[in-house]
Amino acid sequence: PGRSSLSTKGGIENVAGDLIDEQVSTAVEEGDIAKTVSMVSTIVKLLEEDDEDQSATVNQTAKRIRNKSIKKQLLKSSKSVCQNVSSESEVEQSSSLLRSIAAKPAEISEEMQEELMETTKKMLENIKTNDLPVSATVAKDILESTTNVMLATKVTENGTVSTEDSASEANKLTTEEKTRRANLAKQYTKTLSDVTTSLAKSLVPGESTTISTGDVELVTEKQYTDSMKSAPTTFTINTTSSGSSNKPSPSFTVDPNVFSTSNFTGVEILTTE
Repeated sequence: PGRSSLSTKGGIENVAGDLIDEQVSTAVEEGDIAKTVSMVSTIVKLLEEDDEDQSATVNQTAKRIRNKSIKKQLLKSSKSVCQNVSSESEVEQSSSLLRSIAAKPAEISEEMQEELMETTKKMLENIKTNDLPVSATVAKDILESTTNVMLATKVTENGTVSTEDSASEANKLTTEEKTRRANLAKQYTKTLSDVTTSLAKSLVPGESTTISTGDVELVTEKQYTDSMKSAPTTFTINTTSSGSSNKPSPSFTVDPNVFSTSNFTGVEILTTE
């Protein structure tokens, strides 16, 4: 059908609903991640094309409400694919899928905010468990989708992201909403930490990469050498103290276990102060 027939009242909802029920669900059941991503992208594109049609009788607020509802359905039907990634290509396609669904902060409902963060968390857990590589593209996709979740908490009634002073804005929130946003912020910070950890694995020591979206920049640098994984390494801290020169410089030793457990209780700090 041509675009005009999709812009009729109720048309997009019906087309999107049918595509989700018949195509997306089937692709997910068959484990066909490429088809799932393709169908999700097609539906998101349909919505965008309809949004561009300013002559449509439906007002913009109604369109946002409609798009939120359709994207919520999209995420519900396709999130299991993202949560169960087991190969590098699945990671790439899943992160692209989430970025596509979360492209517009004004169209991410509260329920979707939680679900997107939870889905991303499970995807990252699987990446870690299966020791899958994370490319700069994947990191950028995850950074974009999760940053948009955080921006979604600041969307005003007219669909723009609020730039109001956060302190004055926070006073208007209920205790429950403050707690909900604080939990989202914790998940966001943990997500960025997990992404950089996974991204660092694909870097060689001394190499760094910078990923950015909007105002957020993620810089990852691999600073240790592989020899540190097998033997304790002692670092000496340079000091500019003008005291006695025969005092030993402060140093600390990193235990190799740190790299397998991320547990920094294995670091022994030796100071002379």
